[in-house]
Amino acid sequence: MCLDPKLLKQCGFFDLSQLTEVEKAHLFQALGSSLEFRPNESKPLATELIKLNQLSVTDSFLTCYEEKKKFLRTTLPLLIRNSVILNSIQNASNDGLRERILCDFKNVRIALAFDEPNDHFMSPPYPFWQSTARFDSETNSWLLNGKKSRIVSDEHYDYFLVFCRIKRESSDYGIGSFLIPTQQLNVEADGTDNYGTRFQRITFENLTVKKADAEVMVDDRATLPLNMKASGHLLSSAVLLGIMKQVFDNMIQYSSSHPNRYESLFADHVTQMSEMIYALESTLYLTSSHFDTFEPDQMDLYLQAMVVKILAAQYSERLLRMIRLYFRP
Repeated sequence: MCLDPKLLKQCGFFDLSQLTEVEKAHLFQALGSSLEFRPNESKPLATELIKLNQLSVTDSFLTCYEEKKKFLRTTLPLLIRNSVILNSIQNASNDGLRERILCDFKNVRIALAFDEPNDHFMSPPYPFWQSTARFDSETNSWLLNGKKSRIVSDEHYDYFLVFCRIKRESSDYGIGSFLIPTQQLNVEADGTDNYGTRFQRITFENLTVKKADAEVMVDDRATLPLNMKASGHLLSSAVLLGIMKQVFDNMIQYSSSHPNRYESLFADHVTQMSEMIYALESTLYLTSSHFDTFEPDQMDLYLQAMVVKILAAQYSERLLRMIRLYFRP
């Protein structure tokens, strides 16, 4: 089902505004579980263990290359849409904008413009962002300047949700997010990743936007906008958790019918894999529950969510390396 965007939209995946963060995490964990581990049947099982320096997670992931491309192409936009974008709109200080977008959210296409140019794993700390916004109290408008990259490509975006550093005369910084119509931005191609996911970048120079039309939220402490970004880290971790649990289950089923000569070592690794899955699951749902317990401007979960995401990436890589140790690429 996760590979059919029309069915996903019909089932309500394009608007999860009625779900809590914990419920969304469960949902995206289930999407991750839709990927299955299928050993390479064209090769016999190894008679010897593979050397660790010969393992490459990126060379053989879980399923065939085309299936992974379809999975990422469908899941990544849904994840961004139902975390950072949806939470930002729901918590917008601009009542008129919030009501206008949420009344038809499932049909509005919004891109997330958070990452600065040349960012890969994460954006630099916001005080170092080149993208800035300066408020003019006389005209009640914002002047935006900067660039954003690594935006998931789509030809049908209606708006870009742009995050900028608030520029002031003082040394204090904050973050503001602004909803900008696509036609007001310069949009260009920004390359692809290893799985063919296409990206865009945008530039905006001396772009003046009215506060009432474009301002989503502004926080001098940057806490609220970063919490919105944190929700994306948690749903990403939920997808990886789902993948890990599905791969682990498939591996146990496969190993029961294919005896392994390294049973003692295999049993030890099974224990380690179980511990990693349990640890990630505990931290993920504990952190997600904080979004549902506290007001979004009364908590600071960005670093916690980042730790969860790092754990998810590290644990999933370790789990896959352990599995490939026995079952080959």
